[in-house]
Amino acid sequence: MCVPRFSGKGYSSEFCNNMQKIKDSMQLSEYTLVEECDDVCAACPNNIGGICREESTVSRYDKAVKEALEGGEEPQPEKICCDCVWYSICKNIKSP
Repeated sequence: MCVPRFSGKGYSSEFCNNMQKIKDSMQLSEYTLVEECDDVCAACPNNIGGICREESTVSRYDKAVKEALEGGEEPQPEKICCDCVWYSICKNIKSP
């Protein structure tokens, strides 16, 4: 959900660099969606030893994205993550 709409804003330059690297690589190769801390989470300050401090919220988002994709729909922020602290930034950015 976050990667296609990522626009260079984030917690730190390390976080932003990691997200941009992932966004670039997703355009060039296949990827697997997971419901746990992954490469996207690597530079996130909420990742504490491989466990997300916001696990219940992120798990809910991950599950909703997966269900939308399995149902042939494009995941939309207003349906999935409108309670996210970053929603005001990404809500108007269209996924490629």
